[in-house]
Amino acid sequence: MCLMMVTLANIVLISSKILIKDCNSASLLTALLISIVLIIITITLCILSKQFMGQSLLDVSEFLGKKPLKLIISLGYIAYFLGGIGIFLKKISDALQIIYYPLTHIVFIVAIFCIACGIIANLNDISLFKAMVLFVPFLYIAVIFIFIGNSKNFNYTNIYPLLGNGIKSTFLNGLSNIFSFTGLTYLLFLPSKLKHPEKITKIGLLFSIFSGIYLLFCIASIMFLFGNVLSHADLPPLYLSVRYIEFGTFFQRLDAAFIFICVLGFIFALNINLFFILDIVNENLHFSNNKPLIIPFLLTSFAIALSIKKDSTLDFYSDNVAKIAFIIFAILIPFFIMLSGIIKKKIVGGQS
Repeated sequence: MCLMMVTLANIVLISSKILIKDCNSASLLTALLISIVLIIITITLCILSKQFMGQSLLDVSEFLGKKPLKLIISLGYIAYFLGGIGIFLKKISDALQIIYYPLTHIVFIVAIFCIACGIIANLNDISLFKAMVLFVPFLYIAVIFIFIGNSKNFNYTNIYPLLGNGIKSTFLNGLSNIFSFTGLTYLLFLPSKLKHPEKITKIGLLFSIFSGIYLLFCIASIMFLFGNVLSHADLPPLYLSVRYIEFGTFFQRLDAAFIFICVLGFIFALNINLFFILDIVNENLHFSNNKPLIIPFLLTSFAIALSIKKDSTLDFYSDNVAKIAFIIFAILIPFFIMLSGIIKKKIVGGQS
């Protein structure tokens, strides 16, 4: 569930708008394409990880290059996850400031999220994951509800021409939007935490399928309703689509209900990042209690969020840097570590 929670939050807040901006009318086709690619990558990584049953990416890194390589990989992922928290905080806070708190300084909104994350992080980790198991279905129900609620307003011609700006834009440039599935980054950190690590392929496959379905529903809802006209909007397009739903006078303020659900989901997503940061630190330093590190990491994320200006700088980080970083940390590094580890394992086994 933690993989899906981070992915769903990213799709709603960031990646759906970027995908539509990149691919225009081909967005739905591109969403289907990257969902298929995600399944292929996930299955491949899971098959490779089974050569090191029950071991995480950091364990394989230590086997491959001893402590120095493990430390380098750990520092890289800590920086990646901290950057992710910072961008998430900035995006969420900017959206809430526009919608509800235009007169409130952004510092206070970011601080409230950091405090909320800190409180949850100090609770039992098992409670966090149990809460996510109960909460994720609400995000799925919400997006299906939005799709059905707006269906009478759909203009199905918005997806034409099917190839949008051309084959290159759809099938080459569009593939970079696989960063929508940010949960993939955490996949190979899971085996050491599972009671049945042999089920990692099943977990990865379910994550890929359900994340792909969610992305398709989100993109379809936005494209059929607005086309690509909201690709440069300051607010998440899925939120704007909620405001078009009409179910008589009984259902009022659906947009407020959607924001409430999303804010809870975003807080969970931020806490997942924080959980893995603390876990990586613990893997290297073996603290008996890593809770005191929560405040320093949250303060770092707070500083990152405030250092990003609400202009082209934020767009550059979320549109370009995030894509490159995802490809490096979710695909290239895991493939390199796993393949190199398998080769070394065979060499060591052959020598012995």
